[in-house]
Amino acid sequence: MRITKLLLCVFLSLTNTLLYAQTVAIKTNALYWATTTPNIGVELSLNNKHTAQLFYGLNPWEQSGGDHSKLRHWSTMAEYRHWFCQSFNGWFVGAHVMGGEFNMGGVDLPLGLLPNLKSHRYEGWYA
Repeated sequence: MRITKLLLCVFLSLTNTLLYAQTVAIKTNALYWATTTPNIGVELSLNNKHTAQLFYGLNPWEQSGGDHSKLRHWSTMAEYRHWFCQSFNGWFVGAHVMGGEFNMGGVDLPLGLLPNLKSHRYEGWYA
């Protein structure tokens, strides 16, 4: 009985599969990787001119050196896009919401960014 149900599921999934060009895009953000933040995103075509995206990034690493410095965070983003030509082609306008959690401090960032970060710790949620 279980074999019959399994074969029926496999058969139905193979017969109902429709293949279209560019209905799903798997993405990543190179600048996140440069800050040692692994990330991945998935964008789905909703119809001919609309897409929706979910994106996630995580930096779980502890800083080395034993000085209690941290740049840990995670973030997630949902986005809706309206494309002027067709999905994944040409110009678009979009709206997104982003949120996550951060814990950072004891770090001297280059270019004078966040000068108080060396002597202060910041942690919390953002949206």
